[in-house]
Amino acid sequence: GFRKPLYCLFINMRVLMIGLDKTLLGLDYSGDVLERHQEYARRAGYLDIVIFSKKGFSQKNFGSNLRIYPTNSLSKIFYVWDAYRIVAGPASALRGPLPQLIVTQDPFLTGLVGWFLKIKFKVPLLIHFHGDFRQNKYWLKERRYNRLLLPLSKFLASRRRFVIKESHLLCRYASSLSS
Repeated sequence: GFRKPLYCLFINMRVLMIGLDKTLLGLDYSGDVLERHQEYARRAGYLDIVIFSKKGFSQKNFGSNLRIYPTNSLSKIFYVWDAYRIVAGPASALRGPLPQLIVTQDPFLTGLVGWFLKIKFKVPLLIHFHGDFRQNKYWLKERRYNRLLLPLSKFLASRRRFVIKESHLLCRYASSLSS
């Protein structure tokens, strides 16, 4: 059945999501990704999503309450800056009221953008944790920059308002990150 995330309990709220799922930009509408986010938008009221992407994508509007913005970055190096600029820059793409809740897909680069926006707009930040990477030697060896992402996740976990974990074990894990 349909899972009810915490942020969907708030009705008539403007939620800003920062994510990585290029499916929402039309790459491959497989599965229930679009339908799930349309339901989130319906339950929340308004949902704006910024997706980290390279150049070549256009903004997508699904009804009056779901808008998806690609970063259209020249390189992955610019994802964080471009996402911030879309939301908070002088020529912000977002129209209407400011977000009342910021949701990020991970405690890494999307979480970093969320934290910057949390400071700017003074709104709650909700960070998703989808795995235990703290003690995972395979994850740490997978890419060199993962060793930099681990301290970033600890820093962000201590500065978030809410955390969504995918299991009971991750609840304890996320709590240990912020202590």
